[in-house]
Amino acid sequence: MSEHYNDDPIASRIASHLKLGQHLLSNHAADKATEQFRAALSLDPNHAEAHAWMALALAEQKRFEAALHEADLALGTEPDNSWNFFVKGLVYVASSSWREAEQQFLQAIELQPSVPGYHAHLAQALYHQEKKPAAAHAAELALSLDPEEETALLYLGFCRLDARQMGDAHQQLERALQLDPDSSDAHNAIGLYYLQNKQNDKALHHIREALRLEPESPHAQHNLVLAMGAKNWFYGLFWKWSLFLSRFSSKGQIAVLIGAWLFMQALRAVGRSNPELKPAVAVVGVFYFVFCIYTWTAPAIFHWWIKRTQRF
Repeated sequence: MSEHYNDDPIASRIASHLKLGQHLLSNHAADKATEQFRAALSLDPNHAEAHAWMALALAEQKRFEAALHEADLALGTEPDNSWNFFVKGLVYVASSSWREAEQQFLQAIELQPSVPGYHAHLAQALYHQEKKPAAAHAAELALSLDPEEETALLYLGFCRLDARQMGDAHQQLERALQLDPDSSDAHNAIGLYYLQNKQNDKALHHIREALRLEPESPHAQHNLVLAMGAKNWFYGLFWKWSLFLSRFSSKGQIAVLIGAWLFMQALRAVGRSNPELKPAVAVVGVFYFVFCIYTWTAPAIFHWWIKRTQRF
């Protein structure tokens, strides 16, 4: 190592920054990883690998525009490197831009068709576009290259689950969980399997474990609400509304309230025209008042509930 450092100290320092940045990123410290990749780029602004890793770190922080810019810089420096297309695809995955992700993975596969991860993530992009047969084929191809490709196991499991091939689905999802017991995605997937099999206690166990590992996972939050609803439909409906609202910005929540207010004004007009309906309108008005308060506070209540129900 010391000889290499003496031969090319800048290259050695860049490699050190990249290694540390990758370690931090794998431990969900994307902001600190960004600092390391930025330090590497300060030594070589045209370092394609550093730009690619920077793109992944920024995507982890949901800074998608900046992440795409970094991915494009990596591609501009090394346009024939399949991994750069793959990285750009992962940025699109992080922003749920599935069609764009598919195009990037296809270009990566065209350049280097023997990489199992490229096919696995293509399966992911296809699955989220409801292209289930193509997704299953891509996942199977990935597994033929690497039988322990976790993402391929997950999405082949999802395809089998949707096709009601429960035995095969369970086999794929359990194998993914065995390969990585600390994978939030794997716990969430097997939780969904148990949920569809009416094994609610097992489903709750795995979905809660998914949230322990990744508290902000929208898929795990959604499945937790489904699992709670499977035990009590009214309770589930209550939290489904909270989950729905938590996806909106403050402006979106205000729009919901304005819509409810307009409905209430129309109902009051009906009450004024029909005095016999005034008592019923008054009762609806009480529910409207409670609804407005709950709608305004639902996202905060939902996130508090998510944290309260987890053992961490």
